[in-house]
Amino acid sequence: DAALLDEQARPMAARRSFGFGSFGGASASAAPRGSVTGWTPGSGGWNRTASAPAASGAPVRGAGFGPTVGVAPQPRPVNGKKPVFKPGDDSTCLVLKATPRCVVNMLAGPPVDKADDNRMVHDFMTSPGKKVICGGTSANIVARVLNRRIETTLNYSDPTLPPTGKIQGIDLVTEGVLTLSRTVEILRDYLNHETDSYYFRRLDEDNGAAKIAKMILENCTSLRIFAGRAINPAHQNPGLPADLSIKMQLLDQLASLVKELGKPVEKTYY
Repeated sequence: DAALLDEQARPMAARRSFGFGSFGGASASAAPRGSVTGWTPGSGGWNRTASAPAASGAPVRGAGFGPTVGVAPQPRPVNGKKPVFKPGDDSTCLVLKATPRCVVNMLAGPPVDKADDNRMVHDFMTSPGKKVICGGTSANIVARVLNRRIETTLNYSDPTLPPTGKIQGIDLVTEGVLTLSRTVEILRDYLNHETDSYYFRRLDEDNGAAKIAKMILENCTSLRIFAGRAINPAHQNPGLPADLSIKMQLLDQLASLVKELGKPVEKTYY
């Protein structure tokens, strides 16, 4: 068109060039009038160079990465292959993982009324998903209602936390207050600090708190808490109201952190 012919008639140094002005240290505007811009391999990647005049002599678009008006690029093959542009010292990788819905069911604390033991265990066991029990009393209730044995491990990998246990059909059985407190600490650190190798090693530790935190982070799309409101006098802080136990506070903090992770939480009290 007229505008294109007018652009071709201007000196090369005065022509418009959009996009990349240079690549690999060679400028497109440095090519002589009527020449064809080509590509040759160099130490820093592919360098743009000028070759023989275009055969047709006709003005063309497309020299460069943007809408440059000028000569046409003619990539030179290397070993019979077209040049392939590869990343330099920076690369970005986006990983997307789609997982099916996975509910983690957590039972903690005995009901206020012992008559509700069976109902709480029934609700807990019939809820689909993984099963976690926090607390010795809670584990004894589930074992009694289901008529199953509790197997306590003697692996004290962390002397500051009680060992975990096993009940047939339950994914994880842990102690209550100390384990929940450490779990809350791990999740809070995850949300408030940039994760690094130290944090991932912490998730792989062989203790109940790390196992609960890892399950919530990696294998949980929603959390259901079955909480008994009965208060264990040994867990009660004298400075708190009589109806507010330490365990209930920890469960509330845990629920809040899980919500911050973008996972819905349901709580049922007994």
